[in-house]
Amino acid sequence: MAEGSLAMEWKTKWTELTAALEERVAAQQAQQALEEQRAREEEARVRQEAAAAAAAAAAAATQGAEALEAARHEAELSRLRSSCVPSIASLSLVPAALVPGALGYCDAAPGLRKDDRSWWRCLHFLEAEGLTPPLKGTEVGNALFDALDVDADGLLPLAEAGYALAILGGGSARQRVDAACGSAGAPAGGAHVSHAHAQAQLELCAKVRLHCGPIVRAHHLKASGGAVTSQPEPLYVPSAAELKAQLAQLFASEASLPSERFRAWAATSCPALFAPLL
Repeated sequence: MAEGSLAMEWKTKWTELTAALEERVAAQQAQQALEEQRAREEEARVRQEAAAAAAAAAAAATQGAEALEAARHEAELSRLRSSCVPSIASLSLVPAALVPGALGYCDAAPGLRKDDRSWWRCLHFLEAEGLTPPLKGTEVGNALFDALDVDADGLLPLAEAGYALAILGGGSARQRVDAACGSAGAPAGGAHVSHAHAQAQLELCAKVRLHCGPIVRAHHLKASGGAVTSQPEPLYVPSAAELKAQLAQLFASEASLPSERFRAWAATSCPALFAPLL
C-alpha cells in the first residue's frame, strides 16, 4: 500500500510538472508571437511614416516647381506686356476662350484674308483683349498668316484659324478645346458631336499643328534672334490611325456624344493636340 501510494504521488507530481512546463512553454511562445507582432507593427509604422514623409517632400517639391514655373510664366507675360517689339508669343496674353469671339467680329464667313483686311481686324480685336504690342500691319502678323495658311491660297478658314490662335493663346487645355470647337465652321460644333465630326475635328487640328507648328516656331525663333527664354516641348502630332483608335474607344457603340463630354475627353486624352504651341 505504501509503495502504491508513492507511485500514485509520483504520477501526480509528474503530471503537475509536465502541465507547468507546457504552460510555461505556451506562455513563452505567446510572448514571442506578441513581440514579433509588435516588431512588425513598428516596422509598418516606420515605413508608413517614411512614405508619408517622402510624399510630403514630393508634394513640396512639386508645389515649389509649380510656383517657379508660374513665376517664370508671369515674368514672361510681364516682359511681353512691356515689350515694344511685335512677337507671335504676345498672343499668349489673350485667353484662348476669346478667339471665337474675335473671329465672329471679323464677319468673314469663308475665312480670314489679308486682302480684305479680315485678318487685320481679327488681330485688332485681340489687341482689345490684351494683345500687345499690336501685330496688325506688321511683318510679324503678315508672316504669321502665311505660316497658318496651309494651302497657301490666301484664305485661312475660320475653323483652322480658331484652332491655331487657340494653341497660340493663353489659358487651359479645355479653353483651347472650346475655342477650336466653338469657332465658326468647326466640325465638332453644336450641342452633340457625331463620330465622323469628332474625327474630322481632330484630324483638322492635327493637320494644322503638323504643317503650321514648325513654321510658326521657326518664325518666332528668328524674330527673337534665338533669345527665347524657354524652349517649347518637342512637337508631336498623333497620326490619323492613333486618333481613330482613341475615338473608337470613346464612342464605342454610340453614334454621337454630348459636346461637353467630347470636349472634356479631348482636353485630357489629346494633350499633344491642344498643348500650347510656343
